[in-house]
Amino acid sequence: MEDRKRTVSDADGSTLPSPKRQALDKPDDIDVDLLSSNGLENVRKDAILRQMKAYKRDIEVQDLQMNNLQGTVLKLSKFVGCFEAWLDQVVRDLGGAAEAENLPDWPSKMLSESSDVEEALHSRASSIKSLLSSLPRTAVSNDSDSQIAQLSRKVAELRSEITTLSATKTTLEASLAEITDKYRASEKAIDRLRSPIVAAVNHKTASTDSKLGYSPSGDDSKPASNEDSSSMKKLADLELSLTQSAAVISQQSDTIAKLDKEVLELQSKVLNFESRVKNISEEEVIRSAPYKILREKYDATNTKLSSLSEREASLAAELTKIQNDNSLFNSTVQSELKKTNSDLQLQLGRAEQDVNRIRAARDDLLQELSILKSRDTVSANKEAIKLSEVRLERIKQLESEIAILRSEGSTQNVLENGTDSLPDTVDELQILVRKFKRKNSSLLSQLPSLEAAFKKAHEIASSKVSDSLDKDERMLRLQAEKAKADQKYFTAMRAKDALYSDKKSLEHQVMKGTDAISQLKESEKVLQSKVTNLLAQITELEIKLRSSEDIASNKSIEAKEKSRNIESLNDRISALTSELHSFTTRMKNESELRRKLEEQLARSRAENEQRRKIATMGGNTSSAEFEALRSIAICSVCSRNWKDTAIKSCGHAFCMECAKDRLNARLRKCPTCNQQYSHNDLLSIHL
Repeated sequence: MEDRKRTVSDADGSTLPSPKRQALDKPDDIDVDLLSSNGLENVRKDAILRQMKAYKRDIEVQDLQMNNLQGTVLKLSKFVGCFEAWLDQVVRDLGGAAEAENLPDWPSKMLSESSDVEEALHSRASSIKSLLSSLPRTAVSNDSDSQIAQLSRKVAELRSEITTLSATKTTLEASLAEITDKYRASEKAIDRLRSPIVAAVNHKTASTDSKLGYSPSGDDSKPASNEDSSSMKKLADLELSLTQSAAVISQQSDTIAKLDKEVLELQSKVLNFESRVKNISEEEVIRSAPYKILREKYDATNTKLSSLSEREASLAAELTKIQNDNSLFNSTVQSELKKTNSDLQLQLGRAEQDVNRIRAARDDLLQELSILKSRDTVSANKEAIKLSEVRLERIKQLESEIAILRSEGSTQNVLENGTDSLPDTVDELQILVRKFKRKNSSLLSQLPSLEAAFKKAHEIASSKVSDSLDKDERMLRLQAEKAKADQKYFTAMRAKDALYSDKKSLEHQVMKGTDAISQLKESEKVLQSKVTNLLAQITELEIKLRSSEDIASNKSIEAKEKSRNIESLNDRISALTSELHSFTTRMKNESELRRKLEEQLARSRAENEQRRKIATMGGNTSSAEFEALRSIAICSVCSRNWKDTAIKSCGHAFCMECAKDRLNARLRKCPTCNQQYSHNDLLSIHL
């Protein structure tokens, strides 16, 4: 099965050595010893050593960066201290030492580890704003706006220049980071190539391949040599670019240091400009145009204040009028509410009296009805007793009649049978006559009792008929009275419901009235509070107005003198700004040109140095070294990828792609020693 699965290239004996020859040469293979437990441990140690060297280089770079950052932090801390001292001085000049001591110590909060910088700055800004808001609004508080505007424009120009320099700095830092990454990658590759264990492994692998007479394919030798030459050229180019990058990095670090110095100088200039803005004299302020504008604003505020005072008087008059109207409305509403409440109470009392009267009549009628029902039951019981007696007498009579009829049954039968059954003799006829006489006498004896019973039954029936007629008349009369009483009751209940609904509506209206009264009282309180606040504000504004008038009268003379000084300073500042602008543009152009020339010079020097080294080394030795390095690291099957996979059974190294391709093509033998292997025999390595 294995021979049938093998391809044509495996069946060809020219590509791979025979199994017998391989078995003889296998003990001489040195890669097995190198990739044994000790050999692999040495390879791992070498890789760890190279990684430690890379980490050491990174740590050195980070130490340099940390030292630079520490210097920057010290400079910034000094700057923050100077700025805090200047700010405290400004606050003392504005509001006095007592108010300056009340301000929070925000630099100490910012330097603490558990503090929020934004919160500290916000509290500092709010305290300074409160201090500035407490100052009087005079010409001195907003003095020299024109000079401040000019100096702010200058500061903006300097800041724009700082931003451009910072942008160039960021681009240079990005390029520096990219170059450093390339430099580190190149150093790692060089360390890998300089590793003695990797060189020994690759050298022994190459010697083993030469002993076994193996070549991946007959047509791959020329491309391999071409690739070797191209890889050598690439390596030379990489070394050249590495040296150029190192030179450029050193040059850019120098330029960055110079830019940092320039930034610090510009910051000091900005601080100087701000101090000059802060220390403007009063004469300059008086001669300034903003002072005149503020004077006009002051006059406008005076006119507004007078109009507000007039409006306040009119509002006070309107308020008194509204209060009087409110009191009248409250009195009328309360009187109407009292009147309606008394009327409702009277109506409610009348309705309750009617209801009580109707309830009493209803109770009387119910009592009479119960009495009548009891009387009817007594009479009915008596009549039932009489009827029972009559029934008993009737039963007795019927029993006697039954006895007579039984005794005379035979006689009756004889009479029914006709004349044919009559007795023929006189004796029998006499006996029959006697029987009829006895029967007649018994019937005659029963007649008085029957008459008495009939009379009694007739009397009882007539009495019952009369009683029923009386009851019907009484029931009709009671029904009529009940209908009248029900009608009165229903009318009273309807009146009660109407009164109750009227009461509810009036209570709802009363509640609305009370709510309206409470709202009016609340609005009255709000208006009174607003009036009191307005009066307090008016008094405060009057006091401030008087103080501002006094201060303005005192400072008007000083403002004139300061305006004159400001005009002279404006001329001087304009001349200085023109000179500064021309100087900055010239320095910027010169620095850019110098930077470009220095970078070009560094590149040319590095390139010349590299070419000189290559010329002194010679072409043959370098090409042989590059070829040896390439044969160590590149896979001998595809000549494309790096060796990253070893076969555990024999120890030969190839790339993962070639090893898996052979397994997928069912070529389960090592291309070097022709020993079988599987997926479990593959081991990832790093040379």
